[in-house]
Amino acid sequence: MSLDPTPAMDPCPPIPTPDLRGRDPAGSEIQEADFECADLREATLAGADLFRGNLRGADLAGADLRGADLRHADLRHVTALGADMAEALLTSADLSEADLREVTFRCPDCAAEQLPSACM
Repeated sequence: MSLDPTPAMDPCPPIPTPDLRGRDPAGSEIQEADFECADLREATLAGADLFRGNLRGADLAGADLRGADLRHADLRHVTALGADMAEALLTSADLSEADLREVTFRCPDCAAEQLPSACM
C-alpha cells in the first residue's frame, strides 16, 4: 500500500479576497477587480462588465449575473449553484470544472452552440 504524499491542489489557496456576499456593487469599478476565490454568494452582478475577469474558484451560488459580460472570463472551478446567468455573455469563457448545477441560462436569440456545453 503506497500513499501519495502530494496534497491535492486547492484551486483557492487562503488569500484575502473581496467578500461581496449579498451586496450590489453596481456602479463600482468591478471590471478591474480580481475576484479569484471571492465570496460572491447572492451578490447582484446583473449587467456587470467582467470581460476577461478573473473569477477562478469564486463562490457564485445564488448570484444574479443576468446580462453580465463574462466574455473571455476565467470561471474555472467556480461554484455557481442556483446562479442566474440569463442572457449573460459567455463567449470564450473558461468554465472548466465549474459547478453549474441549477444555473439559469436563457438566451432566446442564441443558438445552442453559443451556450456552454455544461448547459446542454
